[in-house]
Amino acid sequence: MRKFVLILFLIVFTTIVLIGDEEYSFDLSSIKKKPVQYNGYFEFRPVFYGLNKDSRAYYLRFYNDDEGSIINEYNFNLLLNLTYEKGIFSAVTTSNLLFANTFEGWNNKISFYESYISIKPSNSLSFNLGKIRLKWGKGYAWNPVAFVDRPKNPNDPELAMEGFVVFTFEYIKSFSGALKTLSISPLILPVNESINSEFGDQSQLIFGGKIYLLLNNTDIDFMILSGKHFADRFGIDFSRNISSNIEVHGEVSYIPDLKQSERVSYLLGLRFLTKSDITFIFEYYKNGRGLSSDEIAKYYLDIDEAYKTYLQTGDETAIELLQDTTDPVFRSFASMSDYLYLRISQKEPFDILYLLPSITTIYNLIDHSFSITPELIYTPVTNLELRAKISLFSGVSGSDFGEKQNKFRLEFRGRYYF
Repeated sequence: MRKFVLILFLIVFTTIVLIGDEEYSFDLSSIKKKPVQYNGYFEFRPVFYGLNKDSRAYYLRFYNDDEGSIINEYNFNLLLNLTYEKGIFSAVTTSNLLFANTFEGWNNKISFYESYISIKPSNSLSFNLGKIRLKWGKGYAWNPVAFVDRPKNPNDPELAMEGFVVFTFEYIKSFSGALKTLSISPLILPVNESINSEFGDQSQLIFGGKIYLLLNNTDIDFMILSGKHFADRFGIDFSRNISSNIEVHGEVSYIPDLKQSERVSYLLGLRFLTKSDITFIFEYYKNGRGLSSDEIAKYYLDIDEAYKTYLQTGDETAIELLQDTTDPVFRSFASMSDYLYLRISQKEPFDILYLLPSITTIYNLIDHSFSITPELIYTPVTNLELRAKISLFSGVSGSDFGEKQNKFRLEFRGRYYF
């Protein structure tokens, strides 16, 4: 902790020195903008699930119910981005209102993905307080260095996610040499039973931050997060365009308090664009904290025994207990240690305007199970987007994707932007 405090002090001191040379100015064009701006979308999203009745995930969720082979749900979403700007002050909120009809009936939920205030005394300096999505990391499907972000869904990585409550400021400075841009972004993350409880059950302040460099046309970030009752973690990522159509990226996280085999997680990726507008995104993800084959087999054995007990005696105690301990394993987007990700998309194939087909596959290198997701996005008129996709899961019994709750997941989406 002393080392971290020293690092944080050096960051703040460096920032103050750099700020001392900065001339403060106001962007007059921003003052002329309308104080209140908004945008968002309405969405209707029906989803159909083909259940895998032989999977452990199915046993956990539907052990005392028979929902048939297919269940469906209908989701109605309203997402609203609202911004207020006046001089150097701004306030931002992103809210999502969901009405859903599932096999359990109707339910509704309102979520605030972001809600924060910002003060920007110059083009180089800004202070932010509230619920913010920081978006750390360069990976497309996974981000092992995203210490203050929620996990992405690799099959829908651009989906809006909920942020965390932080105080952060950012200072940016440009240079004329090999180092073209420097950005320093320290942060404070409060934790208690009602705020950021995902980071622990003891009240504390977690300190951290990110330093960004644009060095010789390579984007580089250094991240750190540390607290008294929180395992320190360190990260680095990079992204570089090798040519106009080839980009490479990667990131590494290190958590020294974990076991030797779990301390390091990393990702390496490549993005390639062909002359015919076909985009390939390929990534390898090493999840240091992922389960081994033996560890996940132990989970499956526990579920088998609990389910057998329920069938023989009607006692639900063991299986209800396992719902809390093993359900996160099935809901995780990378519960094991080694994955490959490939996404191929083509813009307007065969000269069909406004059509974007793609196919995504995620392959588990440990047990050779996989998912494959074809997808079509069509934008027939301005602001209207139509999407259809189906995710298929394949694997033997006891494998990662073979034990998913569903054999397939079919989704349609109509989204109107305003």
